[in-house]
Amino acid sequence: MEIKILGDTDQARGKAFERLIVTVLDHLGYTDFKTNIRPAAMELDIEAIHKTKNKKILCECKAHKDPIGPHDVELFHSKLNYEIDKENVNEGLFFSTSGFTSNAVRWYEDSGERTKKILSLNGLEQILQFLRESNILTSNEIVDIIVKNKPTFPHDN
Repeated sequence: MEIKILGDTDQARGKAFERLIVTVLDHLGYTDFKTNIRPAAMELDIEAIHKTKNKKILCECKAHKDPIGPHDVELFHSKLNYEIDKENVNEGLFFSTSGFTSNAVRWYEDSGERTKKILSLNGLEQILQFLRESNILTSNEIVDIIVKNKPTFPHDN
């Protein structure tokens, strides 16, 4: 399975993916969304706060064809640490429709427990799980049942 984000340009696809993630996060209990934030000459995709846990998150969203390398992960990690040090956020979520290179995963694994506590890398499988948890996407089994039952629609007659 894959996630295909549609748009005429890379920027349009990026914005569409950000909107999808905002929708997912909203269903998962986050609110007060800020997008395309530019503090201290850096760009941040999404900032939100959990409705009941008072936990602030920062999100990076990449809808690229190729897996994300360590440079982008390190850059987001740096931005996240800056915002945590200023007490603006508590943790970060990095979403990539194309996943992460083995070097990016190795950097993350080798970066220590603090990094794993404040940053999570979310590739295709994790994004699909978020979509399911937010009831935006159903399980493959339910899709199979629906397809097997071949529902009819008014235009099929």
